[in-house]
Amino acid sequence: MKKKKIKSLAKQIFKLGREYDRKGYSEEVTLKEESLGMGDLGYCEYDENVSKKFSKFVLNLIKVKYKISIDLYAAGCSVFCDLNKFKSSKNYTENTFDIKIDKTGFKIRRNYSNWTAYKDPNIFDSLKEQFVEKNKIVSKELLFETVDELTVELNLSRESNLEEILK
Repeated sequence: MKKKKIKSLAKQIFKLGREYDRKGYSEEVTLKEESLGMGDLGYCEYDENVSKKFSKFVLNLIKVKYKISIDLYAAGCSVFCDLNKFKSSKNYTENTFDIKIDKTGFKIRRNYSNWTAYKDPNIFDSLKEQFVEKNKIVSKELLFETVDELTVELNLSRESNLEEILK
């Protein structure tokens, strides 16, 4: 690419980044999309069988201990998983999936393909409690692990204090 095009692209990216920092990630974007009638674009109509199967999949998925990332926010939640964590193979390939669940319905995609989306206005409310409970459990365990690791690394543990005293 020519230097002028690169410079122009860099300016546009910088401008978008500053605008994002200024506005911040908030529910305003979601509310704005919904007020424009864009909140349910791309969703397939409600299908009871699809919703039941998807709900069952999600309930089984959140039982997985550390290999998934669950992000909760006021209007919904998202789940991300790198499937390479489940493989013992050292060959790395792009193998992920994303799930987004909100008041409109749910979306799922594998790797960076297109989203598959279905309307289901009740799915978020029916799964919200399980997501909150899972998030509490994982957060507590991760906090304890992090504190234990940092205690040892920073020599704040009792064993390291005893070693210092005995020197």
